[in-house]
Amino acid sequence: MAHFYFQKPLLRRGCQVDAHSDHLQLRYRDDEFELFPEEGHTVEQMQKMLLQIDGTKTVEELKADGFGYSADEVMDMLTALDESWLLEEGAQPVFTGKSGLQFITHLEDLYRDWEKEAGETKLSQLVLDGNAPRHLMIGWTLEYYHITKRAHDCISPAIAKGHGEFRSMLLDFFHEEYRHDKLLLKSLKSLGFEEHEITNSIPLPYTAAVSNLLAKWAHTDLLSYMASLFIFEGTAMEGNDYVQALDVYEMPREFSIHQAAHNNINTEGDHGNVSREFYASIEYITAEDQARVIRNIRLLHEAQLRAHDTIFEYYLKPDVKMPRLLDNLLVSNA
Repeated sequence: MAHFYFQKPLLRRGCQVDAHSDHLQLRYRDDEFELFPEEGHTVEQMQKMLLQIDGTKTVEELKADGFGYSADEVMDMLTALDESWLLEEGAQPVFTGKSGLQFITHLEDLYRDWEKEAGETKLSQLVLDGNAPRHLMIGWTLEYYHITKRAHDCISPAIAKGHGEFRSMLLDFFHEEYRHDKLLLKSLKSLGFEEHEITNSIPLPYTAAVSNLLAKWAHTDLLSYMASLFIFEGTAMEGNDYVQALDVYEMPREFSIHQAAHNNINTEGDHGNVSREFYASIEYITAEDQARVIRNIRLLHEAQLRAHDTIFEYYLKPDVKMPRLLDNLLVSNA
């Protein structure tokens, strides 16, 4: 089970709870969630339990006063709410800034707002709907290979600058992420590409821009680097949607196997929470640091959107030459 981070969990401010005859409906930031009572429980019991998640009680206190729920059932409810990003830390710090966990959950909200504002990219929509041409799928994989390889190489300088508990976290993350790019390399080789063609290929400009942001922060700004990881590691739902979408494309079996293996490592290792794990160890973040990290993650989000746009425009052409080798680019521009 994934680690539960909150000492005194609190339904996020602005979360509205509406009772219906057979379920509760939770509304938060234009999202809606439905909770149905387990067998042997009622909607009224469940609503009373939710009202206790007010940031004044510890997890142990909530388990003890569960309104007919067992300790395990209370924990299951808290975990389900947290997986939907509906909880925050209710314990108030004695300082004026934000704790690390408060800041990262705030950043999660901001990132979700930016994604809603931008909407689904043409690339993601076409691929996940099963309507992308094969060469576009291959092009996206080639570009993602470059980001994955560069992201792996960024962990080492971050480790070198870390110490104590943070350094141990990054070492564990490094071991779990070790050579994930090799899995994508095997996927691409199953399509007939030679290894040297893939490794020597040139990423599109905005793919390189995303990679360069990660490399810069790994060397100079660990707060921004660690904040970026929840975006790249994603959630189990996001990864599974992509892997399931591969079934409709005429790809070699080896291609899908290695893509799925990459996704499973991230999911089983709970890598989507690596940013939280890091920030949960930080007691205080200044307003200046918060503003800088928010600005940088917004920049990363914009770069990713443009990377998707350029991948869509470049690889949608049916006569596109892949991979993007220097000789091919020189010939096409001659």
